[in-house]
Amino acid sequence: MSNILQGLQWAVNHAKSRGITKTSIINASLGGPYTKIGNAAVKAATDLGITIVVSAGNDGADAADYSPASAPSAITVAAIDSASYRTLWSNYGSVVDIFAPGSDILSAGHLSDSSSVYKSGTSMAAPHVAGLAAYFMAKEGLRGSVAVTKRIIAAADTTAVGYAVDSPQRVAYNGGGK
Repeated sequence: MSNILQGLQWAVNHAKSRGITKTSIINASLGGPYTKIGNAAVKAATDLGITIVVSAGNDGADAADYSPASAPSAITVAAIDSASYRTLWSNYGSVVDIFAPGSDILSAGHLSDSSSVYKSGTSMAAPHVAGLAAYFMAKEGLRGSVAVTKRIIAAADTTAVGYAVDSPQRVAYNGGGK
């Protein structure tokens, strides 16, 4: 956890030194067991206006038992498949803010500069929402984590998510087709 906290602190210091905290987004596609210190670090960053998007985790369990997924000020993202069903491995629960695609996502590979690979996980779902945060900041001039989080929640598609298990019925959406 100490390396994660050091990385988060570096990103926060970087944003502060440039005066860009209210337009900064941190995607944290990572997690571990619940820790007060991990969640406190997320709160300290969001209190500065930094938007933090986190993955819910891949244990098919309640995300409230994990950090930073359980941090109230983070945007916690669970995974759905192409049919809008929660993947059975995605964590779930009341701390989840939104679902996003996380199954069979085409991603960069490591074998060459042009290789690609399909990956699955809430670590694939969270960047969809981090990108959506950047989209709303650019398109609508939003500033700060509270405004960005509210906008992402307001724009979400509230069509039922299959197997949501006590999670909100919200799928990340930019509103383009409504």
